Amino acid sequence: MRQLKGFFKYIKNDTIENMYLEFSEPPRPNVIWLSKEETTKLLKAIETPLEKLMVHLGLELGLRMIEMRRLRVQNFNQSTETIQVRGKGRNGGKWRTLPYHEETKRILKIWMKERKRIVEYAKECEPDVEIPDNLIIYYNRAWKVGTHNKTGMLRILKVLVTRAKINPKCAFHTLRRTFGRTLYLNDVGIESIAKLLGHSDTRNTLLYIGINITDMSDALKKGARFRS
Repeated sequence: MRQLKGFFKYIKNDTIENMYLEFSEPPRPNVIWLSKEETTKLLKAIETPLEKLMVHLGLELGLRMIEMRRLRVQNFNQSTETIQVRGKGRNGGKWRTLPYHEETKRILKIWMKERKRIVEYAKECEPDVEIPDNLIIYYNRAWKVGTHNKTGMLRILKVLVTRAKINPKCAFHTLRRTFGRTLYLNDVGIESIAKLLGHSDTRNTLLYIGINITDMSDALKKGARFRS
């Protein structure tokens, strides 16, 4: 039913919305989040500047993999400490502005040093090599500087996840969902979480953070403490 509602919204048909029908959301057994222990293991297993950058962008800034791949160096404004992120959507994707995380400046500095090393080595091998303005780039033995595609980035994350010995199903969207749920568990409002994730509808955000019976029980306990 969610797919049908999404299709009607896509074609700008408000028939279902005007009918005020309510449908329970089906369970999402394939959706996972990293526990606090798994998050700690993942962070401790990081060995390279690229791994550090990708985990930071997903786990601490909530970016999608496609958003990481689209990032340009100029999207980072050091003076205002903000990031211009181009997300999903028609006409090339919707833009949103994110503030720096407290670790963003440090991690970005580490990666830019590595990126500079990649560029300098590439130019040393081939002076006329064309350097893309993407934030995340690589250099291979074919004397080529390029940007990672979906398969390449997934491979890098899989190596890290295997090294960390956590849930092998952990993907970039797992990091993004864990980002949202962590904010929720630390009492950040659903509207703010939606804004950070680039959601125009908080119902999508609710699916990300995965409110369960334990969360509802904790909410009731907080209400009881407030009344007392």
